[in-house]
Amino acid sequence: MDCGNFCLACGKKLRKLETIDGKQLVYHMKCWNEIIQDIKNFDKVAQTKYKYEPLYCGLTRQEVEAGEKLVITFE
Repeated sequence: MDCGNFCLACGKKLRKLETIDGKQLVYHMKCWNEIIQDIKNFDKVAQTKYKYEPLYCGLTRQEVEAGEKLVITFE
């Protein structure tokens, strides 16, 4: 993946020293660690930081509140 020597998380320029096995990294180590922490706390930061919308039976909250019907099946 070629990112043009810019971090995919923060958009700032990467240093040339940031390589593993001769391959250029696409994240700063600080940004990478922050992403890992966000994964651990996904339920707390997903909606605010990443604009994640939870789905209910494939529908967003706005669609459910607008009157769309939820279909739940049991097998």
